[in-house]
Amino acid sequence: MRPTSEILAALVSRLEAVQWNASPAFHAVHRYDSNRLSEAFQELILAPHPRLALVVWTGERWEIDPASTLRRARRATLVTLVLSDRVLGSREDAATWGDATTPGVIRLKDLVIPAVTGRILANPNGIDCFPGAIEPLPILTEGAETGSAAMGRVALTIDLECHGGAIDPTPSPGPVR
Repeated sequence: MRPTSEILAALVSRLEAVQWNASPAFHAVHRYDSNRLSEAFQELILAPHPRLALVVWTGERWEIDPASTLRRARRATLVTLVLSDRVLGSREDAATWGDATTPGVIRLKDLVIPAVTGRILANPNGIDCFPGAIEPLPILTEGAETGSAAMGRVALTIDLECHGGAIDPTPSPGPVR
């Protein structure tokens, strides 16, 4: 079974490889776990980089495989990607929708989805990721003061489920009583 850290590292690598206009789509890609969300959001708000991606581990879900005769448990690693763009001045809508000089978060989403969907780590013990909900993250600029680092920053989240890894129970030495 692949370690969670390998799954997150593969997602970071794929995001770093995403291109827009023949250059990296993101100025920075960082990994966080759910225990450091406040630090992640602080970076998101204060980052000097216009385009930023955060990879946040949000947990795991284990499911019993009903087709298995040994009651195999399969793992789904839960990850949230936070994509952000920032444009200052009279072009703030460009942070959402993009223009000739910036992709905007909607275009970033469209570039990221194919990069993180499907097999992200090869066999043996391959990992397949699939997107779930994609939602805007409006809390970043609510109440932001003019001139603050949060001005002009727009973000959205993409929930991913990364499937791979299983645990087979140790065979019992005898019947359960």
